[in-house]
Amino acid sequence: MKNRLLTILPLLVFVIAGCNSGPEEKVAPTSGVVADKVPSGGNVNRTTTAEMTGAAPTGGSADASPTKNPDGIGGGVGAPPPKPPTPVSPIPAPTNIKHEGYQYSGAENTRPVDLELTMSSQPNQVTTGAQIITHTNATGDKAFYTVERTGGLQMLGTEEWMIDKDGVFTTKSSKMSFGDRAMELPADPKPGMSWTVHPKADKTSGNMDMLMTFKIIGKETVTTKKGMHPDALRVEQIGEGTVQSHKIRTVSQNWYVKGLGLVKAEMKSTADGKTDTIMIQER
Repeated sequence: MKNRLLTILPLLVFVIAGCNSGPEEKVAPTSGVVADKVPSGGNVNRTTTAEMTGAAPTGGSADASPTKNPDGIGGGVGAPPPKPPTPVSPIPAPTNIKHEGYQYSGAENTRPVDLELTMSSQPNQVTTGAQIITHTNATGDKAFYTVERTGGLQMLGTEEWMIDKDGVFTTKSSKMSFGDRAMELPADPKPGMSWTVHPKADKTSGNMDMLMTFKIIGKETVTTKKGMHPDALRVEQIGEGTVQSHKIRTVSQNWYVKGLGLVKAEMKSTADGKTDTIMIQER
């Protein structure tokens, strides 16, 4: 599963980049009705609803006076402020799913993990954002999570995870399909363990059809922009298939840290005789 599709995150970057066939495509904002204009200085110029509709801004004058309601019934002046909705806490994750795979996936980490993405084909460009994993529910012996990304990493979409006694699985992705589920990490990752995933994507995400084999390499020290992790789990990923009718072979190394999840991924992809490197790492 993950980032996460965590383990196939570099491949997804490669697909969205257009199989290295041209410059990066500008992605329009996907959230909100009105796009914010952010100048280089960092100040946000917002177009308000009042400016769009011609309505009077808050605090300004308007032709109609507010309806007075001294009894405080049905809104209006004098009505009590509405009560905020009571937050609903998800059912706690069952203890039998909190295995090593769960710990390395980062599912228990409630804080965003800041990441940066670089590509050798665009050496002067650094894309930054965060990955956020949220526990949403649990039923019986399974727990469910959503994986969201912020900033420039929003282009990678979102995923839904299911974690049970057998491991961590991606069950849904906004960018790819995997059938019923795709394993991200096994419950008890041991060196030499392997599994396969068959991700596909339609033309909106690059017309991709890959067969990917994952293998647990073992634990080792990994260094990221943020620091050094002495006991990271390395998972190797080898993929072969097509993206936009180009034959591709990819080799990735992915490092996970207990309690954090994916902290570094490096993928070398070869297509049409050209090799490109994609790096995602904690910052």
